[in-house]
Amino acid sequence: MRAVQQQLVVSAPVIDNSKQLNAILSILETIASSGTNKDVINALQLLSNRPAIAVFDKNEAARALTPSITKQQSINQSIDNIVNGRRRTYEASN
Repeated sequence: MRAVQQQLVVSAPVIDNSKQLNAILSILETIASSGTNKDVINALQLLSNRPAIAVFDKNEAARALTPSITKQQSINQSIDNIVNGRRRTYEASN
């Protein structure tokens, strides 16, 4: 369960931001060529404070995490079996 809490799978629709990106690059080039480093840093800070939209797809997260969780559960079960002196079910039937 810790792995589920620690890992996020983000799925976002593909959006064409090329016009906005070009405008931002143009502004940054202008600031960099005529301003100071402080101006560039301030512009970047303003951009970084813009809200970000992310969509969490719980089904995709489950698909991505299931193999890791299953593997860890198997390891934990094997350790528990060894500590408690039990054999695996398939070994006991042989």
